[in-house]
Amino acid sequence: MSKEIAQTVGGKRIAWLIAIVAAFAVMATLGTQWQKSEAALPTAAVTLTGGGSTTPGGAVAYTATFTFNPSGSVAAGGAGTFSVDFDDDLVYVSTTGTGIAAIDTADCSNGAGNVVTCGDDAGDFWTDGTLIFNFTNPLAGGTISVAGTCTLTDVTSVSCTNSTAGATVANAVQVTPETATNAMGVAEVYSFALPAGYTCASDDADDATRTCAIGDVNVSAGLTVVSGPTVADSVLANASAVTVTVINSSTSSTGGTVSLDVSTSDDGGTDFISEVGTKTYVEAELRHIADDASVITGQEINSNVRGSRHTICTVAEGTSNAIQILA
Repeated sequence: MSKEIAQTVGGKRIAWLIAIVAAFAVMATLGTQWQKSEAALPTAAVTLTGGGSTTPGGAVAYTATFTFNPSGSVAAGGAGTFSVDFDDDLVYVSTTGTGIAAIDTADCSNGAGNVVTCGDDAGDFWTDGTLIFNFTNPLAGGTISVAGTCTLTDVTSVSCTNSTAGATVANAVQVTPETATNAMGVAEVYSFALPAGYTCASDDADDATRTCAIGDVNVSAGLTVVSGPTVADSVLANASAVTVTVINSSTSSTGGTVSLDVSTSDDGGTDFISEVGTKTYVEAELRHIADDASVITGQEINSNVRGSRHTICTVAEGTSNAIQILA
């Protein structure tokens, strides 16, 4: 009798143990599903705007506006990144922004090719907000492309709308003339317009005086410097022209280019190369010009018979394009 009771009591204990184990299994399954639900990554919509500044050396900013669904989801492992590729000629300054708890702007850095990347922080939240990428335009000018598309990891999916603007930026130091065509042996004076505070790259005296040296002048093969660089106004606080006179370097020269190494200051300024002037040399020839200003191409024309007075112009060989033969 006692043996039968013991068996009955033992069976009940086993049944209770089985029930408890099953209950724990159910709770573990529910807990796993709850954790997956809590860790579910959001979808993200990012809109890129900004750009379009045409000021050489001027500030230009791009804004990335984030919208998460659902907002407030937890960033998974802290290994996610947001990145945008910007034009290579832009000069990176900083990244600022507000609202996105998962991204600390101190973790944003600029890499090769002007790709700015920001890392997320594990355990923080994907909340709606903005990132602002600050650059300056190149002093030497150029064509600034629109920003590249963005990428964002640590989310289920991302939609990136790019509404940034490109721009054509002029060189901060312009040259006159930009192009010139002359007969062989004719010199050309190029004038570089330096804004107030700008000087030549060799000038590092920090004495409020603008100076330039022959080493600041860049001429390509085919040209040689006759004189200059000559500073019109040596007071650094004033704008000034700096002139350089060039001529063909040989009788076979077809021309070349001339530019100036300049800087934004005589005390640790930013050096860059001015706008480039182009010189073209051509062979010259004389042509008779008719009364209606057209070139006489035949030996005899009824309205321009022998003995008539004709204007004779110097033109580029084989053309009707007038050129200068005397400086």
